[in-house]
Amino acid sequence: MDTREGTDWAGLEHAYGGAEDTPALLDRLREDDWSDAVGELHASILHQGSVYPATVAAVPILVDIAQDPTAPGRTGALWLLTAYAESIAQGAGRDPQYLPDDTDLTTFDHDTRTALAEATSALLPLMDDPNPETRQAVYGFVANLTDDPGDILRARFEAEVDTQASVALMEPLLRHGQLAPADLDVLIERGNDQVTFAALWSAVATGVEAPADQLVRLWPDHAETYPGNGSSIETLLRHAGARAVPVLRQLRTLTISETARAWTVAAEVSRSAVGSAVEGLLTLAPHTPEENRAVVAALALVLPGAPEHASRICDAVARWGSAASAAAILFAARDPRWAGFATTAVSEPEEPRVAFGTTRMPLSYAMVGFPARRRPAEWATDDLITVATAAITRWRASGWVEAMETLPPNESIALAALPAWKTAPKAVATLVARSSLTPTLRAALRELDPEEPWHTVIEAITTDSDAAFTQAWTTLGPDTDLLDIWRRFPTPGLPAACLDLLDGTAHTSFPARQCQLTAARVIADTRAWPTVRAIVDEAGAPLPDAITVAFEVGSRAELVDLLWDIAREGRRTWSGPDHWAAAVALQALADLAEITPDDLVTRALATFEAAITHHHTTRIAPVVAELLRTALTAEPALRDRIATTLGPLLDDDHRFPTSGNPIEEDTLACQALRAVLEPAT
Repeated sequence: MDTREGTDWAGLEHAYGGAEDTPALLDRLREDDWSDAVGELHASILHQGSVYPATVAAVPILVDIAQDPTAPGRTGALWLLTAYAESIAQGAGRDPQYLPDDTDLTTFDHDTRTALAEATSALLPLMDDPNPETRQAVYGFVANLTDDPGDILRARFEAEVDTQASVALMEPLLRHGQLAPADLDVLIERGNDQVTFAALWSAVATGVEAPADQLVRLWPDHAETYPGNGSSIETLLRHAGARAVPVLRQLRTLTISETARAWTVAAEVSRSAVGSAVEGLLTLAPHTPEENRAVVAALALVLPGAPEHASRICDAVARWGSAASAAAILFAARDPRWAGFATTAVSEPEEPRVAFGTTRMPLSYAMVGFPARRRPAEWATDDLITVATAAITRWRASGWVEAMETLPPNESIALAALPAWKTAPKAVATLVARSSLTPTLRAALRELDPEEPWHTVIEAITTDSDAAFTQAWTTLGPDTDLLDIWRRFPTPGLPAACLDLLDGTAHTSFPARQCQLTAARVIADTRAWPTVRAIVDEAGAPLPDAITVAFEVGSRAELVDLLWDIAREGRRTWSGPDHWAAAVALQALADLAEITPDDLVTRALATFEAAITHHHTTRIAPVVAELLRTALTAEPALRDRIATTLGPLLDDDHRFPTSGNPIEEDTLACQALRAVLEPAT
């Protein structure tokens, strides 16, 4: 029965605020144009798998519509209920990220599960509905339940006669352990290939023993329609991980590009599949440029997780890769052959872009990384200077100036950067400021275009002119790089410029806050503390630098209280809880001896486990590893407790969920954490 009466929909929230639009959308499920309403409801009350107070209120109404044979949108209601069941199974009811701030999470989680339980009781009888489309939709709902629906589901194995409904029935049967290997043999004998394919596919996905050769036999005719998204092998790999490797090995109907992508997915999902992925990729024989790109891109993604195969992978990259992609991948692997390929790439009229997965970036950044995550480059200093000099001369690209910033500064590097003056004046000025101003360099600087606004900075550097620095500061505005340069060449106007930035507030952007912290370092006394305190309180990327400055200019008591607040209460970013900030705060408390080793371990492990579900493991793992190492130094007996928590996570075949390259990021996180558990030497 419809339960909307008395519901204050405007007082309930969904993804876009108040839910006053929800009743009208639910009503449209009872009309012929119901399909658009399903899309709008999915976007609002089930946005990206989240659930909201409005979602819980809508569930009984959706159930009522699903039970109504006269409702045109009956199937759509069941689709929405299926999405709801999937969200609850994935813990959406316990995730506060998109809920109102005053939500009692324990109560909300209980309400979401109660709504699902009541919906389940009402919908299970619909597995006997005379309409096969309804039965098919209900099977999809049942597949996402965590509780066993009981004998009623198994009874459908013999009773279901509609082919499409039987196809949909296979996944819930296998997920709930109600289809055994012997039943798969029965299905093969029955000869309905559509149903058999769905059963075998779902068996592999759920870990039930199934004959891979039979699945491969049926693959060409059925993989495009089941599970229905056109990328059946990738979907199977994401569900099954290493269990799907025998299927992938036998498939001969995929193109080389499709196979390369599939092996990448296998390694992304399963830690144990990376060796098979390397072997599978190396046995491919690409012939066309497109195939070469696909295989080389796959090898680049797999390489960080397979260091024992680095030599063979690099050989294949050198054989199949373009000059630019080979240069980037070989540089990352510290293979000296990178320089020859990079030299060839520099002959291109424009800087080539290199593909890594779905991302394409200029060669310079593909090689040395972006500022937030630079690769070590000193091992290749001489070759990098040679290649970067040629690249700057040809392309005037700022990325190559930034690449040379990773090297110890000297006159030759600064001179090599000067041709990029018109396209990257800020990067050039920064590099010049780090170098010794030799007569040769001074003479070269006099040839730079004086019309460029950053030329005032060059003038200030070379003449120690306070007027020039003040003019540059006025013209270019507060800028961290400019302030860093001014710190290197201090003049009387510097303190006043810094004090203007220290206004007791944390400025909005991270670069602006970094500029404030640079100013605080210049002032270096209690006048900076209100601003530094505000920046610490905001957390985010500048937090470690802010804490370092706070040690120098702040009140210890206030700082300790603030750090405990961050560690206990956390902070939020646009993408959810900032677990990294909590870990950084814990490290500062440990440095100040304000937390016991036992409490440090407890909080560090809890913070790490919370970060896993939000895909933050890569960023937080090094900090957590350092926290645990700090605690173990003081209390070695804590090792067993740490191992009890981390061991299962590190031994699991599933990779940590990440927001970037799963193989590289998971590998780095595991390396950092495994090092904590290694016996002390």
